[in-house]
Amino acid sequence: MAEQLRAYGLGDVAILQFPADGRIFYGTQRSRPPWDAEVGDLTEFNFGVGPCDKQTVKNARAGFELDCVNMTAKQLASYEAMPIVLAEDSEDANVTAETGGCG
Repeated sequence: MAEQLRAYGLGDVAILQFPADGRIFYGTQRSRPPWDAEVGDLTEFNFGVGPCDKQTVKNARAGFELDCVNMTAKQLASYEAMPIVLAEDSEDANVTAETGGCG
């Protein structure tokens, strides 16, 4: 960008660098810690109302193949498909949360 601006005839072009560690404030804005996302997705597993044992649920959460015939999986968001789904200032996590009962 700086080279292009110089090519346009702007002589006083400089790249300024500021620390961004999540602690330093610039005015009223806290600096954001830098990070580069590599992968991220959000999948909803629905185990229905049929037979579904706790080991099957545990396997699903660990990412193993499921043997519960009443299970459906729906991908709600994918960083690979649409990087904008990753929220600004979000942090990495591997989270599984139950939203209802099983069978």
